[in-house]
Amino acid sequence: MTRRHPIALVAICFASIVCSPAFAQQRAADGVAINEQGQPQYSTFSLCAIDPATGLSGAAVTTRVPFVGRAVPHVRAGVGAVCTQASTVVEYGPRGLDLLARGVEPQAVLAQLLADQQRESRQVGVIDMKGRAAAHTGKQNGNWAGSRQGKNYTVQAIVSITRAIRRASSTGGWSMRSDPRSSKRRRIRAGDVGLRR
Repeated sequence: MTRRHPIALVAICFASIVCSPAFAQQRAADGVAINEQGQPQYSTFSLCAIDPATGLSGAAVTTRVPFVGRAVPHVRAGVGAVCTQASTVVEYGPRGLDLLARGVEPQAVLAQLLADQQRESRQVGVIDMKGRAAAHTGKQNGNWAGSRQGKNYTVQAIVSITRAIRRASSTGGWSMRSDPRSSKRRRIRAGDVGLRR
């Protein structure tokens, strides 16, 4: 007669429950968790900024989804920057920059990019080299999503808009000295502030 180990039996039962499909959290095609209403739960903070003193433009992003650096921020020298997040459409970056290069204002760029049926699930920020900025946050991104624009920047966030955007967007201001490194440091510092809040 073999003796059964009750602890091993309990561990096997627990593992079979936890690994069952019913217990697993549902995920969108891009790997992001989906809530009970079937909406992806993004947690992204991005900013686009220009430095009028040096003519530099830049973008930064942080999120819990890996490899967003290939999809969210888009920058073109002498043109501006675009960040596309939440139900990201990577093509918005190059298309938005092409429109900016032709002299289209950021608000009109958004109108052209967001002429699709999924606009309420998207968040996009745009800035041109004149410091004009615009952003769109779709209604399906939840109550904690939003953006803020100011002189030479736009900041977008999903989940953490309250103090994070206010603090990050005011961190050091965006009227920078003529030192390219200062621009990079401010974007990194703003992203760090956004994460901590």
